[in-house]
Amino acid sequence: MTNPQSRSALHASFDPARAEDAAFVALSEYAMDGTMDRLTGEKDDNFLLTTNKGERFLMKVAHPNEDAEVMALQSAVLLFLEGHATKFRVQRVVRNVDGRADFVVGEGPLSGRSVRMTTYLDGTLMRMASSSARLRRHVGETCAALSAALVGFDHPAAHRHLLWDLQHVHDLRPLIEELNDLDDRNLLLGELERLERLVAPRQTSLRSQVIHNDLSTDNLLVTDDANEVAGIIDFGDVVHAPLVNDLAVAVSYQLSSTTDVVAAACDVVSGFHSVTPLSEGELSLLPALVTARTLTWVTIPAWRAVRVPNNREYVLRNAERSRTQLHKLLGIHDEYFVEELFRACRMEET
Repeated sequence: MTNPQSRSALHASFDPARAEDAAFVALSEYAMDGTMDRLTGEKDDNFLLTTNKGERFLMKVAHPNEDAEVMALQSAVLLFLEGHATKFRVQRVVRNVDGRADFVVGEGPLSGRSVRMTTYLDGTLMRMASSSARLRRHVGETCAALSAALVGFDHPAAHRHLLWDLQHVHDLRPLIEELNDLDDRNLLLGELERLERLVAPRQTSLRSQVIHNDLSTDNLLVTDDANEVAGIIDFGDVVHAPLVNDLAVAVSYQLSSTTDVVAAACDVVSGFHSVTPLSEGELSLLPALVTARTLTWVTIPAWRAVRVPNNREYVLRNAERSRTQLHKLLGIHDEYFVEELFRACRMEET
């Protein structure tokens, strides 16, 4: 297969799909009629379909440069969870009139673009809820349970090259070099060099599998009392990678709402460890991985804002949070961070 998330799929501008064209595909391929409302997204076109019966569905129209195998991967993950982990509240695939979980549009304005329909999950996004130690711990537990459910799943496209994959943190270098602010470039490049020395040599020895890779506060729904995770959405970044990378990603998105980032990280990690025990090697690498994800969180949106200015507001919506968090992390000694993680996990074992 081609490189489906090369940088071209992230920065290439294109004409957004029109709601009326999406509605035509919904009617012709799914025999569904109703109203189409555009939803925000990083690179794909997403629509909320409300049928005439009041049912709601999510229709994804992939970026024109996205390989069809990536959409097939996302569908395969959802179908696997539907068959092997029914307790998880995730979107369910809706097959088209031909019984396909996803397909490439053959003709018309959306010709050549992959499409999938899923159920729509109602609920409160975690980023809209108040953070707490209890909720952060449940994020860790959920991350571990989801990863455990995905053991045994694989797909050719899960081995693609992905910019958001921490195994390829070195790929950030040319992106950073394109940024306009010299001070930013120097800071980010300096930290990238440190992370390349710490992370890359140790990744190959860690246990690996297919992971969600994006358990952010935008992709987790919470219960009404905001004490637990109630749903998981957006499997667009699933990839075969070290298991601990999934935890590092989940941790990185739980830190910006608190001043004590180490304590918040310990909440998530201890929750994960209570379900899936972490090795010493995984625990000792976590601080560097969390920083690497935060560096990625700063870099890719800033780079995309330069390349695709028409989507600047959306891609930079978390810019202040991510930069503040990166500076907090850079002020913490890795040795102290590691010691606290070990202490939290030892306490979990007693």
